[in-house]
Amino acid sequence: MQGADDELPRLITALREIEMRLEELTGGEVDAVADHEGRPFLLRHAQEQLHHVEVARQAAILNALPANIALLDMRGVVVSVNAAWRQFADANALHNPGHAVGIDYLAVCDGASGNDAEIAHEAAAGIRSVLDATARTFSLEYPCHSPITQRWFMMTVTPLAGVQPHGVVVMHIDITAEKLAEANLRSSESRFRQMAETINDVFFLRDAPTNRVLYVSPAYAEVWGRSCESLYANPESWDESIHPDDRLATQQSCAKGMLAPSTFEYRMVRPDGSVRWIQSRRFPIRDLAGSVFRVAGVAKDITERKQAEGELRESERRFSDMLDNVELASVMLDREARITYCNDYLLRLTGWRLDEVVGRNWFDQFLPAQRGDLKPFFKALLANSPEVWHRENEILTRSGELRSMRWNNSVLRSPDGDVIGSASIGEDITERKAADEVLAKHTAELERFHRLSVGRELQMIELKKELNALAKQAGNAPPYDLAFLDQQPSKRRQMP
Repeated sequence: MQGADDELPRLITALREIEMRLEELTGGEVDAVADHEGRPFLLRHAQEQLHHVEVARQAAILNALPANIALLDMRGVVVSVNAAWRQFADANALHNPGHAVGIDYLAVCDGASGNDAEIAHEAAAGIRSVLDATARTFSLEYPCHSPITQRWFMMTVTPLAGVQPHGVVVMHIDITAEKLAEANLRSSESRFRQMAETINDVFFLRDAPTNRVLYVSPAYAEVWGRSCESLYANPESWDESIHPDDRLATQQSCAKGMLAPSTFEYRMVRPDGSVRWIQSRRFPIRDLAGSVFRVAGVAKDITERKQAEGELRESERRFSDMLDNVELASVMLDREARITYCNDYLLRLTGWRLDEVVGRNWFDQFLPAQRGDLKPFFKALLANSPEVWHRENEILTRSGELRSMRWNNSVLRSPDGDVIGSASIGEDITERKAADEVLAKHTAELERFHRLSVGRELQMIELKKELNALAKQAGNAPPYDLAFLDQQPSKRRQMP
C-alpha cells in the first residue's frame, strides 16, 4: 500500500504536467484531446477559460440591449442583471444596493402594496408559471409613471436555455413611445369620428387592391338610403347605385382617383327611385414604397345646389330671351369693368360680334374718349351710390358713330352678398334727342316770331289810341273801337 500511495501523487503530478504541456501545444484553444485509441482527455484550464469568455460574451450582449434584463434562478432569486437594469434601478431607487443581485424577486412582487400591488402580484404569478413549466412564456404590459413622466413597460418572462429548466430571463421593455403613439392615434381617430359622424358629408376609406370598404361615415345611410352595414357586406353596391347614364364616366373618374386626387360629379339612384346628385373627391394614400394601398374620399350631396343651378339657368334663359326681344341694350360687367354679358340688341346697335366684345373692357371698347371721366362713376356704381343709378352718355359703334343712351344701373352680388359687378339696361335715345333738338330750335324761332308779332300789335293799339284822342279833341267820333281794352279780366274768363 505504501508504494501505491507514493505512486498516486507522482501520477497526478505527471498528469498535470501533461495537461499543461497539451494546453501549451494547443494554445489554450482546445478543451479536450483524444489518444490513439480515441479516448478523450479533458483540459480543465482551457474549459474554464472558454467558459469565462462565453460568460463575458453573453454579458456584453445583455449589456448592449436597451431593455432591463435580469436572470432568476429556480427559486426566483436574481442571479444577474444587465447594465440597463442597473441604470434604471439607480435612477429610480427601485432596488437594494447590489442592483438586486441576490434579492428574491418573487418575494418583492408578492409583498408589493398600494396602487401597483395587483400588477406586481400578476407578474409574480406569471414568473412562477414559466418556472414550473405550466406556461412557455409570459408577458404583461403595465404603467410605471414617475412624478414628472408617464411611462409604460412590457415585462416578458422566458425560460433559460437548457435541457432542464434552471431559471428564467425577466425583461422589461420601455414601450412609452408606442403607448403615446397609440394614444395620439386613438385621439386623432376619435376627433375624426366625431367630425365624420356629425356632418352631412360622407367620409369613406377603401382598400385599393380589393376595393373593400374599410370605413364609411353614418351620413351614407342618410344620403344613399342604404345602411352602412350593407355597404361593408357588398362594396359593389356603391357602384350599382350610380345612375346608368353616369356609370361609365364615373368609373373612369374613380380609376383616375387611384393615381391622383380627383373631383367629379354624378347622379345616384336611391332605393325609393329618387335621384340625388353627388360630388365625390378622392385622394390616393401611398405606402413607403410609393404604391397606392388606400383611397380616402368625401362624397357630398349637391342635389339642392344642382336644382338651384338649374333654376338659375332657366331664369337666366328667360331673362336673356326677354332682353333679346325688347328694344333695350343690356350689358353686365365684372369689378374690373370687363364685359361678361351683352344682349343681341346691343350688338346690332353697335355692329360688334359677341366674341369681339365679351371679356373686353367696357370703357375701352365703347367709351374710349370718355373712359377717364366715367371710371369714377363706375367706382361709385360698385359702391351702389344712388346718384349713379340713372345716367346718360354716348357710346361708340364699330363704324365710329356715336349713339346716345339712357342707362338704368344696378350692382350684381354673389350668393354671399358681395358686389361682383354691375348690370345696366340702356335705351337708345339718339333719334329722340335729335328730334328734341329740332323741336327746341323751332320752339325758339316761334317764340321769337311771337315776340315780334306781339310788339307790332301793341304799337298799333297805342297809335289807334292817339288817333281816337285827336278825333275827340276835334269834336269827331273816335274812328277805332277800343272798348275791349276796358273789359275786366274776370269778365273775359266768364263762360257764355
